[in-house]
This record gives sequence, structure tokens and C-alpha cells, in this order.
Amino acid sequence: MTKNDDIRTNLDKFGKRGWALKPYDMWGSDKPCPPRLVVNPYKGCTFQHQYCYIAPPAYRQDGFRTHLQDRIRKAKKLGLDKLVVMVSSSTDPFQPIESKYRDSHYALQELLTNDFPVLVMTRNPQTLLEEDYLEITRHPKLNIDVSIPSLEENNPDSIYYSPIAAPLNETYDVMRRLTYMGKNVRVKIEPVVPTANGIDGQSREELDEIVGRSVEAGVKMIISKTMRLNHSVPREMYEKLIGYYEKNGINEGSTLALSIDVRKELLQPVLDACEEHEIDFCSCVDSDSLDGDNCRVWVPDHCR
Repeated sequence: MTKNDDIRTNLDKFGKRGWALKPYDMWGSDKPCPPRLVVNPYKGCTFQHQYCYIAPPAYRQDGFRTHLQDRIRKAKKLGLDKLVVMVSSSTDPFQPIESKYRDSHYALQELLTNDFPVLVMTRNPQTLLEEDYLEITRHPKLNIDVSIPSLEENNPDSIYYSPIAAPLNETYDVMRRLTYMGKNVRVKIEPVVPTANGIDGQSREELDEIVGRSVEAGVKMIISKTMRLNHSVPREMYEKLIGYYEKNGINEGSTLALSIDVRKELLQPVLDACEEHEIDFCSCVDSDSLDGDNCRVWVPDHCR
């Protein structure tokens, strides 16, 4: 039995019933990521992007801290403390609710204290520079993914609009400060949305600017995937896109993905921008649309 087989056996033992810390449920036409764990400190999301699968409001989970402690102990007993823990995969850990309850702060502190490598996934990296979070931020096992799906998050007429998203200039400034601190920061441009039936997806120029500004901020990698469509998407957007996805899509269980050719067309501008700006690129669950290559490394070794 290989090491990976041992990990997967122990993940099965660990199970998915423990909601505070559980195996990451991989999905998509390709599943390139190694086994991971995930913590979602809150339920619901107040960013309210029109494409998002998670609806508002955000709310606290009763018993979260006690259950998390128990799950951490069980994970360590099974030797799973070397797996990356994502905080969080479904909802943003640094929504406004965090300032009241600080359950994300608690989760990050507990995971890092117990020597888990942690990947924070957020649209609000500003929180990591607040005084009470700096000890967490400086921890060598903390890495950061920042979500920047569009340049239009502050535009009320855009599908990417969020009423609570910080101005992008502030977000890029925060990323610059984090990389100056030596943090490994990646930017996630996702989902890439098709332009169809009144829905305006990202333009080539917009995607290029996101990548270029990310490079200027010291970001080390761009991650991107195309939009999947299911009934969790807000109704108006679902109804506008369902015809396009039925015509150009493939079934992934309860979710519709676009065909390989369409996904390749949507991701190509991101790939081109990464090549132009010499930054690493990862296509996440869409590597099948890029000839099976999950990650493209553009930066020469001597420049790393």
C-alpha cells in the first residue's frame, strides 16, 4: 500500500459526518488537487455575487468550536495533520460576521497551533493585516488565496457586484503588503463566466489586467476555472444561462459544465495573460480543456 493509499484509507475513517473539519469534497471533470481537509467557520455568504452558489445571510454554527477541537484531535490521531486545510471552501471566512464572533480567527489559531498547513481563501484579505490577526498571518504554515473574479465588483450593474467587497485598489495594496511580509499569495480568477443571453462575462482585457496587477503585487500564481451551473445559482442568472449550458455543456452529476472546447476558449485569455506576464497558472478542475496540463510554469528558475 502506498502513502497516498494510507491517506485515503484514513480519510475514509475520518469521514464526512464531522462538519467542523472534514475531507474536501472534490468535484468537476478533473480532480487534480491532492487530498485536503476543509473548515467552513460560517454558513451562508453576505458577498451576494450573482453567480455564487451560497446564499445570504451568513450565520454562526452552534457548537462549532467544541466540535472543531474534537475533529482536530481525531485528524491528528489518524496522521492527517500534514494535509492542507482550506479555510474556507464554501463561504468567506472574513465576512462582516467575523468581527462579532471571530470563529475564523479561532479556527486558524487552533489549526496552526496543531501544526496543520492552512490555506485561507478570501475576498477580504484586509482582515489578515488587522492587529489581532497578525500572529496568524505571520505563521509560516499560513498561505493565502485571494478571490478576484472581476474588475467590476464595485459596479452595481455587474453580475460580479458585491455590496461588501472592498475597492480593488485596497485589495491589491493589501496583497502587496502581504507578499512583502513573505507570504505566499495566489489570486483566483473564478468563475470565468461565458457571455450569453444578457450575461456579460469577463473580457480578455479585463482578465489581462487582473493578472498584470496581481504580478505587480507580488502574487506567485493565478488559479482559474470556468463557471458550473446548477440550481444553487441565483434564479435570474440560472434562467439566463441554462439554455446556453444545455446547448454547450456536459453533465457532471447535478451540475452542468461547459464542453471542453468552450472551457478552453474561456480560459485561454487567462493562460495567455499568465504567459505574457510570466506568472504560474493553474487551471484547477478544467485541466482537461488544456490538454490535460493542470499547471503551467512560466517563470524561469533563476527568477523565483
